Amino acid sequence: MSDPLNPTRSLTAIIEDVMALCDERDLSLGEIIAASGRAGILPVLILVSVIVVSPLSAIPLFSSVNGMLIFLISAQIALGRRHLWLPGFLTRRQLKAERVTSSLKRLLPVAGWVDRRSKQRLSFLVRRPLSQVLMVVCGLCGLAMPFFELVPMSATLLASTVALITLAILVKDGLLATFAVLPFLLALGVITKILT
Repeated sequence: MSDPLNPTRSLTAIIEDVMALCDERDLSLGEIIAASGRAGILPVLILVSVIVVSPLSAIPLFSSVNGMLIFLISAQIALGRRHLWLPGFLTRRQLKAERVTSSLKRLLPVAGWVDRRSKQRLSFLVRRPLSQVLMVVCGLCGLAMPFFELVPMSATLLASTVALITLAILVKDGLLATFAVLPFLLALGVITKILT
């Protein structure tokens, strides 16, 4: 079974699509997900994780909500689903368009940098069944976010892992996937240090 993605989709294009939609009005998380999901499920996962990396993560419980979305989306990708199911109580959460646009605009230079350096390398590392293992890692990152929302930087590190792993699968860059696991390991280190 082929992966549910569009390999021509760039991180910059995903962010710009959502910013264009935000020019019109305030949006729900569901509407933002729909805007990014026209190219498949993977761009949705990238966007949800990128939003957690942005200043929007300062909103109370925002990282927890997005963590649950990351878990649900990752699980469905790992199972090979091509159409997302997400609970309404998560997707109905409203976001101010101005705040979304401002936050995503700050991420555009980083997105452009990543896009320019991403290419097909060691692609066997991001094909099934290894891509499914990577999705399990993403799911674990999302599942951990609600429990560690108050731990400094942990949600950002976990979301960075998800965004980079998903982008690596999208562009078939096994080398990027290898480096993408580093924030996950760093987050584990931070969490372990605080808990001990």
